[in-house]
Amino acid sequence: MLQIQIKNENQDSIVDIDKSIHAGRVEFDHDDSVFVLITDPYVSRKQFILSKNSDSILLKNIGSSEIVLGNREQLEQGDEQEIRITDSFSIGQTKFRFVSAIELPHQNSQRTLQTISSPIFLQGSISGQDHPIQIEDFSDGHDNAQLITCLEAVLTVQQSSTGSQSFYQETADAVVHAIGLDYGMVLLKVNNKLETAAICDITQTGNLRPSQTVINRVLEEKRTYYELDDDTMAAASLAAVTAVVASPIFDADGDVIGIVYGARLQSSSKGAGVSKVEAQITQLLACSVSSGLARVERDAEMARLKVQFEEFVSPELSRELERDPSLLDGRERTVTCLFADLRRFSAISEVLGAQGIYDLMQDVMDTLTACVISRNGVIINYAGDGMAAMWNAPIDQMNHAELACSAAIEMQNKLPELNKKWQDRTGMPLRVGIGINTGPALVGNAGSSLRIKYGPMGNAVNLASRVEGTTKFFGIPILVTENTHSLLSSEFQTRRICAVRVVGIQEPATLYQLRSSEASGTWLEGRSTYENALSAFHQEDFDTCTKLIENVMQNPDFSNDRPSNLLSKWSLEAQTDSDKSFDPVRTLDQK
Repeated sequence: MLQIQIKNENQDSIVDIDKSIHAGRVEFDHDDSVFVLITDPYVSRKQFILSKNSDSILLKNIGSSEIVLGNREQLEQGDEQEIRITDSFSIGQTKFRFVSAIELPHQNSQRTLQTISSPIFLQGSISGQDHPIQIEDFSDGHDNAQLITCLEAVLTVQQSSTGSQSFYQETADAVVHAIGLDYGMVLLKVNNKLETAAICDITQTGNLRPSQTVINRVLEEKRTYYELDDDTMAAASLAAVTAVVASPIFDADGDVIGIVYGARLQSSSKGAGVSKVEAQITQLLACSVSSGLARVERDAEMARLKVQFEEFVSPELSRELERDPSLLDGRERTVTCLFADLRRFSAISEVLGAQGIYDLMQDVMDTLTACVISRNGVIINYAGDGMAAMWNAPIDQMNHAELACSAAIEMQNKLPELNKKWQDRTGMPLRVGIGINTGPALVGNAGSSLRIKYGPMGNAVNLASRVEGTTKFFGIPILVTENTHSLLSSEFQTRRICAVRVVGIQEPATLYQLRSSEASGTWLEGRSTYENALSAFHQEDFDTCTKLIENVMQNPDFSNDRPSNLLSKWSLEAQTDSDKSFDPVRTLDQK
């Protein structure tokens, strides 16, 4: 009987899979199949349908929450995929894995199984806690020399190439040559069945078969068991086995993935039965295997995370974080933050549909990310149709403001290439608004202890985000604050636009346009005239402001310039509404 285990903080249950099951957070109408309730707020009301075939399972996601398979592939809503019964998957905080029901020994079994305390874990291994290794009652016929031999064998196993054939063979050899049993083996789960990974057999028969009763009990209760009767193995040419011992091997989640197994024959000169201390040492060997496998899995996960992290930062920054993990702790830094957003996202989504907008955003974000990485920036986040990046953390970058502005200019210069690929499908040109600000922030792990999200927090970050929003209002692709502008060299062509108060931030910010192409002589002339008009506006010389703006708008480079239109409007309003106290700072009520 195939079963599925559902496990989260509030639930740990096993459900039989007869033909198919429906699962979700709230029971819903379904066919005659079994409904499984999942107590996880991150699971959709209607989440998935699972159908059983002969040797595989068809999993269909009918919910809005994504399903993450064991190979980290994701199933979005509407996706379906055949998975093996050895696979697992997760949704939100819930993990699902397939198990086979175990037939327990018959009640009239004559076996006398004994157990010891729950399996021990080596320091810093699976459980992440420290457990003292205690070998009890070693006075039962064993001497200190044998204890040393046993511990040396454990160390040999730990120093072997974890997961290799020699690793498992060293374990099987230790059962015989260190503990003193006649037969040792390592069993590992493959396709949900135990298979032999290594054998050490001083009997040289090759026909010894493990006791299924003991194996079943270890799998069921996840404990070490040993027995003293004489009906545990069949031997082809030797006397019957006197006793056996079996200890579980665990994975990082505490599931049994294998067994270290040993047996002693009746003909052994070392006496009948397996002693408690021999069972403990067998368990110690099994724990060494568990911790070794967990270490390999942990190293593989760290390597995977490193590769994933390097997708968001330059290799130099990744190496710095690897060298000094404490950089993830919050540190005060002056950073330059960049926020970029694709304009008219909803309209484009309506034209392209779900798959089309997914492909477009992947192409756009790949392009914007490459611009950040090429300027040694760090990706903070991706959110819907936008992204955020920063400079001057975790390491010092003396020209961080200029690096961010160079990245923004490159992003705008990449748009024609993107439009060439996509405009026929979108029916409209792709535009990206970019806001940049420099200021103090607390930089570190802005995510959680379970999922790292390296980035900044603070008012400087919020202002950069708001400035990106103002690009829509002013119709300008790139806007930077005075904080950033003051750090730029004369190589960057800018225009002072105005001072604004953005939503949620009372302190005024002066905004500057950053040009993404070389400025012409006429543009430089128009810029100078506009900035003179802005100065006149601040001095409440509205007549001069209006006349200068008229000159600006006659300049071919400023014929459709929205900041000029806005400044002219504000100046006229100030002239006609003299009852109100004048405030040159513009208050924007939209993000």
